[in-house]
Amino acid sequence: FNTDGFVGFYLKAAPGLAGTVQVAPLLEDAGGTFDAAGGVLKTVVADGQWHLYEWDMDDPADFPNSFSDFFGGGGPDVTLDAQAHFESIAIIGTGLPATTVLSLDQIGYNNAGSLVPEPATLALAGLGLMGLVATSRKRR
Repeated sequence: FNTDGFVGFYLKAAPGLAGTVQVAPLLEDAGGTFDAAGGVLKTVVADGQWHLYEWDMDDPADFPNSFSDFFGGGGPDVTLDAQAHFESIAIIGTGLPATTVLSLDQIGYNNAGSLVPEPATLALAGLGLMGLVATSRKRR
C-alpha cells in the first residue's frame, strides 16, 4: 500500500493486567529488503475492551523506529518508502505474568484519514439500517 494515511489495528487486553504492554506496527519497504520502519510504541489499555491503535504515516514522528530498535540485530535505520506492507507488529511487555492474553483484530489501512469512521458515515449507515428494518416490517 502507499504510505499515505493511517495504519492500525484493534487490540484487547484482559482487565487488571499486571505489567505494561506496548505495541507498534513495523512496515517493510516494497522492495522486500527486510528493512522496516517502526511506529512509535503505544501503551495498551488493559480494561477488557477493544481499543484502536493507529499511526499516521504522513507524520514522521509516528515512525521513529526500525526493526532493530525493537528486536535487535543491528539493521539499518529506515524511513517509510512510498510503498510498504505490514512486516510485523511489535508487542513488548514488561512485568507481565507467564501467561498474558491479548486479542488482535482488524489490521487496517486508510489512505483518506483515520481508521475510525466519521460521524456522518456512521449516521448514514444507521439510516440505511433503519430503512431496511422499516421495509421489512411493511412487508409483514
